[in-house]
Amino acid sequence: MFVMVALVGCGDGTGSSNPPSVAGSYTCVSGCNGVCTFFDITITQNGSTVVYSSAVSNGSGEINDDGEYTVMYEDIGGNPGTCQGIIAGGQATADCNSGGVNCQQAAYILN
Repeated sequence: MFVMVALVGCGDGTGSSNPPSVAGSYTCVSGCNGVCTFFDITITQNGSTVVYSSAVSNGSGEINDDGEYTVMYEDIGGNPGTCQGIIAGGQATADCNSGGVNCQQAAYILN
């Protein structure tokens, strides 16, 4: 999940008071060959702000109390994109768009 440069908030805009802890390294287990090529990712977290990094992209965003996130990223070609999904129970999903076109839907597990 090339999740993820500036972050877009999730939920109703009231903020997250108790987001789940989601930091760690995640391995792609399905949908790994999408156009976005988001394979393995690393997520760091500071409260409701999440930052991700991968071999081809970096980004950041917000996660709400239910583990739902939205992240904005820029790929190595300088193209902006967004990913949305859920991170919970050691698993993550990502539905990513670049240039207004869906480029990858992937699932990940925490290493």
